[in-house]
Amino acid sequence: MRDAVATDAATSGLDPFQYSCTLLLALAGPDCSVYAQVGDGAIVIGDGSAFQHVFWPESGEFNSITYFVTNKDAIEHLQVQIHNGAPKALAPFSDGIEQVMLRFQNRAARNDIFKVLFERLAKGAPGYSTAVPQELDGFLRGPAVLGRIYDDRTLILARPGQRKVL
Repeated sequence: MRDAVATDAATSGLDPFQYSCTLLLALAGPDCSVYAQVGDGAIVIGDGSAFQHVFWPESGEFNSITYFVTNKDAIEHLQVQIHNGAPKALAPFSDGIEQVMLRFQNRAARNDIFKVLFERLAKGAPGYSTAVPQELDGFLRGPAVLGRIYDDRTLILARPGQRKVL
């Protein structure tokens, strides 16, 4: 990834620092799932009623510092896990909504929030309608989220094996 960024930066005449970003990767197949992460943000997986983080967001020396894939030592911060089977629910999200989606006191995913989100996603299937994305957008733009964020708010909800991603 660093090579691809360096090549694109050189082609575009930009400094690779301008491409600084964290990495969340989830590959979910029927027999196994592979997860990787550099930096903050998180990947939460679950069975629809219980959820847990794959990796805890990695911060630097200070709370608002993290590690980027463009850093020279990025490989030292790469975390990888392989799990048997696929999760029934998968939710990678950016650092901007960590404070909403995770309980930092006990380092746990917010089961209450993820359960509601995935219930809504399930109710939207199979005749996918615009109501579920609109509700998710309302949640991410609502006061409960906006009052606690400091950065971007990106959230992907997926139900592997059902070809449904939101």
